[in-house]
Amino acid sequence: MRGWVRGALALAAVVAAGQAWAQGTTTPGAAVEASTRETITLWVAIFGAFTGGIGAVLGVYNALVARDARKVRLKIVPGWSLGPGFIGFSIEVVNHSSFGVTVDQIGFLERGSKRTITIARPILGDGGEWPRKLGPQEAVNVYLDLHSLPEGIHLGEAFAQTVSDERRTGTTAALQQLTRLVRSGALDVPPQPRFMPPGVIRTTNVVPELEPREG
Repeated sequence: MRGWVRGALALAAVVAAGQAWAQGTTTPGAAVEASTRETITLWVAIFGAFTGGIGAVLGVYNALVARDARKVRLKIVPGWSLGPGFIGFSIEVVNHSSFGVTVDQIGFLERGSKRTITIARPILGDGGEWPRKLGPQEAVNVYLDLHSLPEGIHLGEAFAQTVSDERRTGTTAALQQLTRLVRSGALDVPPQPRFMPPGVIRTTNVVPELEPREG
């Protein structure tokens, strides 16, 4: 039985007992005794209300903690991946849940629409398999071929979705820059390799070198 229910029942029992005691038969000669009983009953009721209130608060707190522990917590961090002669884009998924989750869909939401742009053939930075199971506090970088994005598409937030249909989203300055470049048709990057070259540096910031040059 939950803590707040136990507290409420205890409070009701104490109050009922106090009322029964206070309503006992009294005589003029027992006035002082009756008054004493009423005073004791009042303090017992106050104590019962206090302990019942604590039980209710603890019950609610425990329920919130239990619910929070069951939540799927994924951090979605899109960013540029830069290396010698290489410019790519990846979505990092970090599992902050207290349990393992399996991610089987990743991509972008389309702004102004309910449609999603799913990465059909994700490239994992560590060469692992897809779908990917992540333990607590584990992370994976999923790369995509930028040339596979439809030209002129209006990208929204990046997303990752688990096999249980729990979807989480995220955005960064890098994704906002990618959105502008794809929208304007000014995205000009080399083809995405199937394996990540060594020395790749990842950034979630804007890359000025990717901005279209005037003239």
